[in-house]
Amino acid sequence: MSLNKRVRCDKALSIILYILSHGCTNMYNLLKVIYFADKEHIRLSGNTMYRENYYALQKGPVPSTAYDMLKYIRGDGICDFDCLRDAPFHFSSEYEIVADKEYNADFLSDIDYICLNDSLKKYGTMPMGQLITASHEESDYKEAEADDRISFESLVKSVDTDGSIMRHIKNVTEQSVTAEAI
Repeated sequence: MSLNKRVRCDKALSIILYILSHGCTNMYNLLKVIYFADKEHIRLSGNTMYRENYYALQKGPVPSTAYDMLKYIRGDGICDFDCLRDAPFHFSSEYEIVADKEYNADFLSDIDYICLNDSLKKYGTMPMGQLITASHEESDYKEAEADDRISFESLVKSVDTDGSIMRHIKNVTEQSVTAEAI
């Protein structure tokens, strides 16, 4: 079982801009807000907000697409996303980001707002040391090898206290496979 194949970069960009519009302008905080919001999104819906993949890096779990987008705009990354052709934000310093455009509300659902706002409250201004500690304590991060991908199953397991989310995902997957076969 894995995430849907194509990341929705337009939605990822809207989420980054939404977070920036709420005063979370530090790159590390922004990335952790996405991580924790996505875990809540998985708990509530069975999937991530925009089909993101996560990696277990030294300073904690990182949403790879969002991180690639930020590095590209900062000038030290390679990224091939059409949604970044007109730079929607810029860096005022190595880790501080300034939005140059508004987020597109059409890309965000009610559940996205709930998860993002909760995560912003908890992690948006958390000091770096606490942020690293909080994210390093997550079971999905602990299960992954250093610098390796965190499996979707580990993300689900970290928020699925009774197995109901995994059962739901398996059921939806089986129905989808059956529908494609018809």
